[in-house]
Amino acid sequence: MQEEAQPRKPSTVMPHAKTTTTLRNIFYILTIVPFLTFGQTVPQSIIGTYSYSDGNFFYKLELKKDSTFAYQNSFHRGSTASTGKWKFSKDTLFLMDYEKPLTIKNVEEVMLDTLGNNSVIEVIINDTDAIHIRGDHNIYIDGQPTKVKYDSKTKRHVVTDFEIWVNNECSNPQLTDKLGRTKFTNKMINTISFDYDKYLIKDPMNNYFILTLSNYPIFVSPPTLAWTKWVLEGDKLSPIDCNKRLDYIKLKR
Repeated sequence: MQEEAQPRKPSTVMPHAKTTTTLRNIFYILTIVPFLTFGQTVPQSIIGTYSYSDGNFFYKLELKKDSTFAYQNSFHRGSTASTGKWKFSKDTLFLMDYEKPLTIKNVEEVMLDTLGNNSVIEVIINDTDAIHIRGDHNIYIDGQPTKVKYDSKTKRHVVTDFEIWVNNECSNPQLTDKLGRTKFTNKMINTISFDYDKYLIKDPMNNYFILTLSNYPIFVSPPTLAWTKWVLEGDKLSPIDCNKRLDYIKLKR
């Protein structure tokens, strides 16, 4: 006689290891990731459009969610616009990857004076195929006049009344003379700087430098974006210039 089938007992098999791992990962994401997000240094509150006008100059800066920005600057001679990327750390905004009007194309380093620590910097610009300048022309950079002069002897365009500082001493700039040169007495140069670019000296023993600039504004140039660092205070942004905060410029959201 055939025995009756016994009723099946409830299964006591443990969950599969893969299922357990998946559940653990989901738990990790739900519990840990919110804390990581909370700890990020980019607050949503900084995103938005900031502007300021003093009656002569108008500034507008839009910070977008995708970490890109759009900047506009206007005054009586015209307006310019810049776009790039931004990042935020603590209370400081950094603007990056935007096109600058003055950049160094190349630098010639020469050792001319073997005595003392005097150094000479000469500034010239490219005479491109599209633009041929003759004579003297006034140019305004950030509202300040400078000049481009054509030197018939060297057949180059030298830049006069142009601000340059060395070794990061931005509070002590010097102007180029009528030959487009400036002399730094009793000083060996490690770094050459101006508003939009910087050059690190390759050989510290060299003391004569010829800077060839590109993207140079021809004739009249309105103000452009020269400030890469801005301080956030509440709903206002102020630029950092020469390691100092310009409190008289406050872009408000």
